[in-house]
Amino acid sequence: MNVKITMSGLSLALFFAVHSVDAEQAGSDAASKNRRLKPLPAPPGWVLYPAPEADSASLRCAGFSGSAWSVSLVGGNVKINPRSGAPVDEPLPFEIRPKDTAAGLGGDRRVKRVKNGWLIGFDAGEFGGALWWFSANGGKRKKLIKENVLGLVESSAGVLVLVGIAHFRTDKGEVLRARKNRKGDWQVTRLADLGGEPKAFAKESPDSLLVLTNHGLLRVLASGKVERLFTTRYGGLYPNSMTLSKTGVIHFGMRHFVTRLTPADNAYKEEWFVPADCRRFELRERECVCI
Repeated sequence: MNVKITMSGLSLALFFAVHSVDAEQAGSDAASKNRRLKPLPAPPGWVLYPAPEADSASLRCAGFSGSAWSVSLVGGNVKINPRSGAPVDEPLPFEIRPKDTAAGLGGDRRVKRVKNGWLIGFDAGEFGGALWWFSANGGKRKKLIKENVLGLVESSAGVLVLVGIAHFRTDKGEVLRARKNRKGDWQVTRLADLGGEPKAFAKESPDSLLVLTNHGLLRVLASGKVERLFTTRYGGLYPNSMTLSKTGVIHFGMRHFVTRLTPADNAYKEEWFVPADCRRFELRERECVCI
């Protein structure tokens, strides 16, 4: 059953790339067609795994896995690599000093070039984050919001700011919109409530954005409406990346597994994959071990 949440009075066109995102245009065109794609093979070096039930031993084990996988698109093909534990530190032509987490200038850094400078978002997890405007040379700055910034998405109606956090019992997320007012100052307004931290996201069309949370796959429309496309059980697997192909096929990278959603009869078919050398695994002393 699809759940639709309408946000009033806001209009926009959407985009991006993570919390590790690789996207290709025309995904929505394929997904919107009520057609079934031909069965796809497993990614090279990976094998199909029976979809685990909620609270199953395999999901509990995977939550303790030391392996996490990142997905990307290279020449239209899905590539799976071990996820790097390095901080996100997107480049700038100047240095930001001091790197003060308490002031919202520390943690993972994501940047977006704009006409009058830069929008720069920081995410330090439970220690906070912020969105800033900096001039082109970094000489001037202004804090716009105090939120954990997980992505900056250029769109035809401004810059979308994906914010949120999942920590202990807290799991929240929103899509905000940043644009200049008549005076030329940047202002941020709320577009949509995601109901959870955005884990990965990808452009579907100029007017829609796909966002993965711990609770499922969402489509955020230009009107601010949110559609729930698919319910997932990835909460303990820390999904980190997402690809969207031209045919609408989606891959997610996470701990231990990679999953794939294939458009099928106005819905999605979900498949789970494990490395070919880890077809069987079990939990041993709080560590998930291939056997």
